[in-house]
Amino acid sequence: MLLALDVSSSCTGWSFWNDAYHLVDYGSFKPTDLLDFHRNIDRLILRGVRSIVAEDIFRGPSTQTFKVLAGLQAIVRLNALQHAVPLELVSALVWRKSLGWGRLKRKEAKALAVTTVEA
Repeated sequence: MLLALDVSSSCTGWSFWNDAYHLVDYGSFKPTDLLDFHRNIDRLILRGVRSIVAEDIFRGPSTQTFKVLAGLQAIVRLNALQHAVPLELVSALVWRKSLGWGRLKRKEAKALAVTTVEA
């Protein structure tokens, strides 16, 4: 099973996809601290994950946000290593383009992604 992650500083979205790339389950969590974030990622991986795809971090205008996201990404990498699960980081531009959403603004793409998953 594939675990897809959209990590953010306040809420992390996740989804499980089977080998035919059909959505199996999805949700989100709001960690209270870094250890809680680690435990949540660990619990997800223990549900039978064979590979992980996560949105790569983008160096935007806020250095502090970039540092927080880099730390969270390091935790995801550590969990993947601990469970011997391959991890691929994909830029938002790449996954949006692969769905034909390349010209959408960030807010529009996010709304469309939520609508698509909930359909």
